[in-house]
Amino acid sequence: MGRARMIRSRDDLADLHRSSPDAPFWTAQHSPADEQDLVLVLVGGSDPLNAEDVPGCGVAVVSASPVRSLAIRGRTPPPCVADLGTGVQTIRDGELVLVDGARGEVLVDPTDRAVSAFQARLTGLMPSRRYFVDYAHETVRTPDGRLILVGGMVSQGIESADGPSYPIEEAVASGPDLIIVEAGCDAGLIGDLTPAAHGKPLLFRVHPEGCCEEALIRAGAWGDITVATPIGPRGAAVHRFRESLEAATETLVADGLETGPVRVAGWTREGIEEPAWVAESSIERLVVEIKPQASRPGTLLSPWLEEMLDAARSIAVPLYVAMEPSRLPWAADAVEAGIGGVFVPWPDVQPWKSALRTAAYADWQ
Repeated sequence: MGRARMIRSRDDLADLHRSSPDAPFWTAQHSPADEQDLVLVLVGGSDPLNAEDVPGCGVAVVSASPVRSLAIRGRTPPPCVADLGTGVQTIRDGELVLVDGARGEVLVDPTDRAVSAFQARLTGLMPSRRYFVDYAHETVRTPDGRLILVGGMVSQGIESADGPSYPIEEAVASGPDLIIVEAGCDAGLIGDLTPAAHGKPLLFRVHPEGCCEEALIRAGAWGDITVATPIGPRGAAVHRFRESLEAATETLVADGLETGPVRVAGWTREGIEEPAWVAESSIERLVVEIKPQASRPGTLLSPWLEEMLDAARSIAVPLYVAMEPSRLPWAADAVEAGIGGVFVPWPDVQPWKSALRTAAYADWQ
């Protein structure tokens, strides 16, 4: 796809070879095609085009007459639709032209839908495949309309001269409902990963002592941010962190910097903190890290976790469980118990979504 350049003689081709790519021959604002991508429209003359005559700026060829092979040394031959006769005379210099060489189609000023369909064919992404890609990002919903989130946990990647890398792009593509990152006290990491999440909600696990509050508040202006911290006796750790966030917000506002809301979640390991502490905290979400050996054999639920669920319901906050990906049989327990979501390593997001959907609709008719 590119802008039409009418070629009426070999002199016109020679002019293309001599012209600077930095000086396009037309002016077009907000063009969906690069200004240097030209569709060469061969209008006049019966002299067939030689391969060496095609300039590098030609992304496709449309011809009124037959065209010789466009096998060009050093680069992939451009798409070509030839022997169109007088039909090419309706094309004008600078018009957007889409050339589908595989189908022998030429569209002048194509619609957005036609361009999308062409790009789908070009990449092999057929409509059915696009449907499943979209479906992969859909949240699990039970027959009664309850949502069960599946979060993708992102761990530190390969160390480099610039510090550790995080596979955030891959995690986003895996289709999680939110992304969980162990941020520690790394304010720079929070600032870098927020735009890289492409709008996916982020949950950062941080040190309870704080030190990255300003980074979180600033990230809240650009994304959906939740910060997770231990709860502590009577919710003390959560209260302290929330106070630190409020102080950081006041400082940033006084400096004229943009701020945004940040949710506060409690994060605990199974059996570590008292369920009664949840009711005394001011958390908006509760995450329980499950230890398989601490649970009943063959089931997700333990007496302690059931108490935690009751405590979370008493203050109307969802409870999420973070667990090993191998615990797929526990999907039915999660659905039946009313768990708000499951956090697993990001490569296992889709298996868990599938298992939860299967469990949710197992008895549905």
